[in-house]
Amino acid sequence: MFTIIKRRLAHKPSYLGRKILFSKDEFVAKVLADPAYLKIFNKWRIADFEYGLTPTVDRIKNDKDYSLDNIQILTLIENSRKGKR
Repeated sequence: MFTIIKRRLAHKPSYLGRKILFSKDEFVAKVLADPAYLKIFNKWRIADFEYGLTPTVDRIKNDKDYSLDNIQILTLIENSRKGKR
């Protein structure tokens, strides 16, 4: 997920000027300690890694950078629905 964030920032014009304000190690520590991530990951695994249940990183406030207090883990479906609102 960290690599996907980096790629998004480097290649999508809509993310121009956005930054990651944490290291990969800080990100991994936060995600692995997050009960929401563990719940999403386990459902994804049990569902044989169904694409729509893939864990994704969401910025809570889209006008802000990627910071540890501005991210949450959602399924791909949830994140897509949020983006359409």
